[in-house]
Amino acid sequence: MPPSPSLGAAITFARTYLLSPGAGRRPGVPAVLVVLADGPSGDDAIAAARDIKAGGVQVLAVSLEGADREQLRRVVTSEDPRYIYQDGGALAELEGELTDDLCTIISIRGEKGDRGEAVSALASHPWLVAQGGGAAYPKAS
Repeated sequence: MPPSPSLGAAITFARTYLLSPGAGRRPGVPAVLVVLADGPSGDDAIAAARDIKAGGVQVLAVSLEGADREQLRRVVTSEDPRYIYQDGGALAELEGELTDDLCTIISIRGEKGDRGEAVSALASHPWLVAQGGGAAYPKAS
């Protein structure tokens, strides 16, 4: 049996090393974390999500096969169903919808609200936080 994923550890890692002022997060710049989950977390993902959301980070989730949707519902920022994306086996098909929603969130929360700046902000922070292993990995360029 494979080990339980550590979603809480991955969220805490992102908060500490990617989305904190010490990691270069600038005041007034929106922050969004997208969590990919393929199984129920074996640690306290709810507490880790509560801490990162208290710091002003919006949390969205992509529910892969085997994910605990109730747990993800409690991890994401909003009860709005758009905050949990159902993979259905084709993650690439979510790319456009997720990109549009990320740009909208960043634009709404950004000081200037310029969609072009939102896209630029996404391109300058190509990080993916994955549940498996509880680590963050840079996106391949």
